[in-house]
Amino acid sequence: MAGVVLLRSSEDAIVPQRARWRDRIVARWRAASLDAQLAAGVPPAERITLALHAQAISESHRRSTLAQRIHHVLRQARAPSRLSTAQVPLRRRAILAVAEDLEELASRLLAPGPVGARGIAKARLLLSDGRSPLYFSGASDELRVAVADALAELQPSFAW
Repeated sequence: MAGVVLLRSSEDAIVPQRARWRDRIVARWRAASLDAQLAAGVPPAERITLALHAQAISESHRRSTLAQRIHHVLRQARAPSRLSTAQVPLRRRAILAVAEDLEELASRLLAPGPVGARGIAKARLLLSDGRSPLYFSGASDELRVAVADALAELQPSFAW
């Protein structure tokens, strides 16, 4: 993780701030909570831990790992149920119905260049939250909507 991040000051100016080791540990330890905050629209420049987390999840190797996890979910959904090794039951029909959208999400994560941390956080929550529409039929969003939201939010935004 970077040693310096840009944060919004109380005067709405952007200022560099050095990250302490404690900030980096908290950013790693609270990753799920920080994903939820980013997905909800909290700008990374609000807090140092949020900025550090946004930087970390935006790294190409992390995006690649996330894309691999999406491909794994697709393989599990396409496999005959007796051959599936999914540890958490997947909503196979729903996943297969949006397979092209999930493939596009994985492709966008693998593409070079900047992507929006909010979209990455939404994709991470989609895969890691047991209440997401990937796993839970009673989820607040439909799977197609959740994937479309993550895709839309991958467009980088430079608003502070």
